Amino acid sequence: RYLKKLELIKNDIYEVGSLEQLDFIWELLKKDKDFCEFNQRGHRMYSVGYKRYHEFIAGQDFSKYRERLSQLDVPMLSTNPTTIEYKVWKRSGILRTQVIAGTNYTCEMDANHASFLAESTHKPYMEAHHVIPLHLQENFENSLDVYANIICLCPICHRKIHFGIIEERRDMVDEIFENRKERLLNSGFELSKSEFERIVLAKEENV
Repeated sequence: RYLKKLELIKNDIYEVGSLEQLDFIWELLKKDKDFCEFNQRGHRMYSVGYKRYHEFIAGQDFSKYRERLSQLDVPMLSTNPTTIEYKVWKRSGILRTQVIAGTNYTCEMDANHASFLAESTHKPYMEAHHVIPLHLQENFENSLDVYANIICLCPICHRKIHFGIIEERRDMVDEIFENRKERLLNSGFELSKSEFERIVLAKEENV
């Protein structure tokens, strides 16, 4: 009821579709004076409820009850599709193909990383990654969709540089900077190592 009152949801808690969204809502609630007083009068039962629900949707202890998860298999009505609008910067498929082919279909973090064969090329499947994310394009005069800013990564390294722990991501970013700083400079990006880290390691809005 409180979330509906604040227009954070329309009908029920299941509209919250990710941990990030749940955490965002909780941060808003913690800044609401009325809710904080409400929570204190209830002996912090809402804080406890949030913690328990967070653990549930994060799958905590699910591995212990793997055989019992089938109890959650019940019919659910389909929901209506949702239209989401967001800005997407144009990227060249040609550059992507050329960068991957230019590495001879090997991961630039470690050429020994194996991948499966892609049906389209019959070569090891690799992915192109924009080191400085394209969603930051409006902060730069020069295009980020250039050879110097695109690297070839195996699927594991690509997910790791987006979602890995910060220490390992920083090691990857530092290595990329050392290998690419001259090329980036030639493409119009004059950045120090610390500036490069700050930009690339910032929490991403789009992946």
